[in-house]
Amino acid sequence: MSIFATVASLGRSLARSKSDVAVPARHSGHRAPVLAQIEVKGDGDAVAISIAGELDLVDRDAFAALLRQVRAGHPARIEIDLAHVDFLGVPLIRVLEQQRRESDSQVVVTNAHGAVKRVLDLVDFDYEG
Repeated sequence: MSIFATVASLGRSLARSKSDVAVPARHSGHRAPVLAQIEVKGDGDAVAISIAGELDLVDRDAFAALLRQVRAGHPARIEIDLAHVDFLGVPLIRVLEQQRRESDSQVVVTNAHGAVKRVLDLVDFDYEG
């Protein structure tokens, strides 16, 4: 599956390959910026999106664009794996909710843990595992 993402909200293009898309995560405190790594794998029937790092407001538009591109392939199932996500901002949860409403695909969020799990529970967002 070929996924190309231009991160317009951040004013630059990032990784362009057949399976990986990197989206910059937010800056926090005095730490160096951390990249959220997003890997997309799959075929016409099922697509798996694995995310590692932090996703916040600055990533919203790029993440929504990526999900729209994945949905354009009309997979039966889109699985979004949050096993390695340390922070998920509410704007990204809203993107996930919107994708679920607008998609013909089954959009499933899996492996939420720690603070991400607590936030999803607080906003009553369904996830697996």
